[in-house]
Amino acid sequence: MKTVTSILFFLASLGGPGMFVVGILDSSFLFLPFGNDLLMLSLAARQPTKLAWFAVCAAMGSVIGAMFIYALARKGGEAGLTRFLPEKRIEYMKRKIEKRGGLAVASAALLPPPFPFTAVVAAAAAFQYPRSRMIAILLSARMLRFCIIGVLAVAFGRQILRLAELPAVHYGLFGLVIICIGGSVLSLIKWFRHSRKAQAV
Repeated sequence: MKTVTSILFFLASLGGPGMFVVGILDSSFLFLPFGNDLLMLSLAARQPTKLAWFAVCAAMGSVIGAMFIYALARKGGEAGLTRFLPEKRIEYMKRKIEKRGGLAVASAALLPPPFPFTAVVAAAAAFQYPRSRMIAILLSARMLRFCIIGVLAVAFGRQILRLAELPAVHYGLFGLVIICIGGSVLSLIKWFRHSRKAQAV
């Protein structure tokens, strides 16, 4: 428990750069649900004057992480989408991207898990959604999301900080870290298996 708490405090102590790093990891290959959301709540509650800076760092990191996925999915095309989506969902995502690609990307960037952010980014890339438009939408939507979270943190800062000291919250964070580690390992294993299959073909 102390180790997990130390890691969380270390990330928080980095401020904007910490959010930038978590944003990259969360939006690329690792499984870190609510990672930056929780950091944003904590940091904005403690340092409300830096809210905009934290939101920029989190959004930029998220966009960079998403661009790793975009580049790989663009290269793999529709055939490579099985790394990110079940085969039965690919045709559905194709129709969604072709009809309302911008709305799908914006929704994925704004909504919290379990909304499939990585899968939408990969599908948009595989079906040739323009890179520049993707970056603009992701950056705008992520900035909006983190600013909203930051404003809520400032408004309810004292309550949030009191809750953060409760043992139940610490145990909850510990459970979240365990889930993140397990999800990340499964994600990397799945990616490795699909890569080997693609090479074999």
